[in-house]
Amino acid sequence: MTEYKLTHLLLIITLILFSLIGLQWFFHVYVPNPFPNKESYSLLSIYIIILSVTAFVFQNKHSVFLHRQIGFRQTPAKYTLLAVVIAFSIWGLDYFYQNHLLIRNITQEAMVWRARNNNLTITFISTVVFAPIIEEMLLRGIFLQTVNQYLSKFWSAFIISLLFAALHLSWIDAYPLFVASMFYAWLTFKSNSIVPAIIAHVLNNCFTFIYFLLLIDVI
Repeated sequence: MTEYKLTHLLLIITLILFSLIGLQWFFHVYVPNPFPNKESYSLLSIYIIILSVTAFVFQNKHSVFLHRQIGFRQTPAKYTLLAVVIAFSIWGLDYFYQNHLLIRNITQEAMVWRARNNNLTITFISTVVFAPIIEEMLLRGIFLQTVNQYLSKFWSAFIISLLFAALHLSWIDAYPLFVASMFYAWLTFKSNSIVPAIIAHVLNNCFTFIYFLLLIDVI
């Protein structure tokens, strides 16, 4: 069966970089405040690139086939339950890390976050739903699958987790992001699907979203 190669990863990375740069230029010059937001178009662009490259690699344009090759496969119910438990565990560890080890002013950060996001519904859809799905498709789907052809599962997960932490551009959050990614990779290897990792990732983001709203007394 045809598989992703390192050249395919380079192609995806190149296309994503050019796409994001092009979108930023377009929004800066022509549409400074697009509806619903810039992040939505960036995520859509990455999604299209992922599917297009996958269609090129496997020489198949069928949507169901493409998503299955990326990692959307049926998994036993136990992995869904495990994903929920892991999501709670990751968020709890992150809460302890942020509030008791770093002693950050999370309330102030929540207020800044709220000021930057006027439409909470759109923010929820883009950051809690779409972003985790796209990130899992790209990182635990294509990237992890490809790197694992050359390295062991541990080192594949380790490298992808470093990348996952780096992409969020926050040294303070790098440690919890790395740990979360290792769990997502483990879920992916155990279940042979990215669906449990997506569930855990979505729930983790959802907990943070609700927590921020509670801090600023929105709910």
